[in-house]
Amino acid sequence: MRSTDPTSPPPLRLTGAPGVRALPARHALSPGRDTEPPPIEPTDARWVFAVRVSQKLEGGRRAILRPENRERLHKDAKALGLRPFDSSLIIAIVQDAARAGHALGPSAAERLMLVRPAPVRRGATPDAALFAISTAALVSALVALALHFA
Repeated sequence: MRSTDPTSPPPLRLTGAPGVRALPARHALSPGRDTEPPPIEPTDARWVFAVRVSQKLEGGRRAILRPENRERLHKDAKALGLRPFDSSLIIAIVQDAARAGHALGPSAAERLMLVRPAPVRRGATPDAALFAISTAALVSALVALALHFA
């Protein structure tokens, strides 16, 4: 049964297959939804990476990403725990949003939720990283002080 709503997308159907029922278009990606997309945490690796990508884009709506910036972003994505395939998807999502004239917002966040999240690393909490950096700085300072007075 076909919807009479002119804003609804046409149903999906197989071409050249007689008697095949049409499938309704997927609601989650249809325009004009009245519900909000699922929230994405600001600390989610997918969102953090998307923000980094948007900062590296050049050319306004052309959304150009220089090869050296792309390489650096892929290294950043790996450090965040994202797979290379997923980082490429996120870059494409951010570029598509920029080319459509949209900033990172609910629409982009909804599409980012379709990308596999980065696995949670055990023992790699921000507090542990901060402790390691602080300890390294303290040891370096003590060694420098010892060398100064030696």
